[in-house]
Formats: sequence, C-alpha cells, structure tokens
Amino acid sequence: MPKCILCGRSPRKAELSELSYPSKFLTVYSLRIKILYRRDHSLKSYTVHAQGAVHILGMGNGWHKIPCFPLAKLRRPQHTIGVLDGKLYWDDFPHFDHDCKDPECDGLGLTPGEINLLMGITPAERQPIDARTRQTVLDRYGHQCARCKVSDDLEIHHRRPVINGGTNAPDNLVPLCYRCHTQHAGEFTERFRPDLKSIFLNAEMRSPAVSETT
Repeated sequence: MPKCILCGRSPRKAELSELSYPSKFLTVYSLRIKILYRRDHSLKSYTVHAQGAVHILGMGNGWHKIPCFPLAKLRRPQHTIGVLDGKLYWDDFPHFDHDCKDPECDGLGLTPGEINLLMGITPAERQPIDARTRQTVLDRYGHQCARCKVSDDLEIHHRRPVINGGTNAPDNLVPLCYRCHTQHAGEFTERFRPDLKSIFLNAEMRSPAVSETT
C-alpha cells in the first residue's frame, strides 16, 4: 500500500478507488532512475495527495528540500524532491551517515559505476605497477609517505581510481605508508561529483521520458 510522502498516511479504504485520479493523488517517480537513465519510473511504495503537492509544484522545476513524514527508515527531517514539468521525483538514492567534510555531500551514495555512467568515464584495466614507474614515484617523493613522511611500509596509491579510469602514469601515483593508505587515502584521491541537479533538469531534453510502472 503506497504512503503519502508528505503526511505518511496510506490511502483510506474509501480513497483506494481514487488512486488513479490525478485530482486526488499524484504519481511519485524515482529521482535515481530519472538521473541515471533519463526515464520515468513510478514508485509503488509512495504517492502524494494532490492537494498537498500544490505548493511543491508551485516552486517550479528544481531540486527542493521539503519537510516530509519520516517514511520507512528515513530519519531526515527534510527530503529532496525534484520537480520537472509538473511531475514529482522522490530522492531514492541511498544515503549514508559518514564523516564527510564536503557540505554538498549529504551522505549521497553513488557507486563507481553510476559515477562513470553520469560522467562518461570508461574504467581502466588494472595493471601491475612496473618497477621503473614505482622507482620514479618514490624518487619524486624522497622515498617518503606523501602524508606523514615516514619511509617504512610504502605502498603506491592511485589518485584517480582505476575503476574511474585511473592509470599507472607516474602523475597519477603517490606513495603512502600502510597506515595512511588504509586510513587517509581519500585525502589524495581525485573526487568525482556529477552535477546531479543539472542532469535532472536537463533529463527531458537529453532523452525522451519513457513511462514505466513497477
């Protein structure tokens, strides 16, 4: 039984026959599917009372933070709802609680494959780092960890991950000790952040929407 994203209430028995009436209930679509695949995918678990959605739709096309009822495991007091050409898109990307210093992160979980898809990146094939390249990298950093400057247990870290197209070119490599490689490699890793808002707002132009219900 779907629940309204604004009040958290499932339709009453008398309302069940009205679920397909846009004047009573609006379909809620997957924001994740729209961004990744440029198509409309209706969510069976969620709906919204049309009367309550009026003010959201009135905000126009965009990416809006809306106070929502805490559905399922959702505990955030506000939720991202996309509006595009009179349709509502529920942020169904996975979100994680983690210590990220980036204020734009919001714990959003994108897999490397999804990042590649959105940014047009082709993964590289992992290859062993040859001795000459390793020596070049170590010489460049004085045979020290690039973070803590110790000289023991050095490992070679890829700035751009191989899965995101990173190669074994010396400029893409940095020596880190085992501890820093385990705990602080992210400080040396190239960050990929697709502009999800822009991709969403241009989704209709980039590919015709194909309605799909599951």
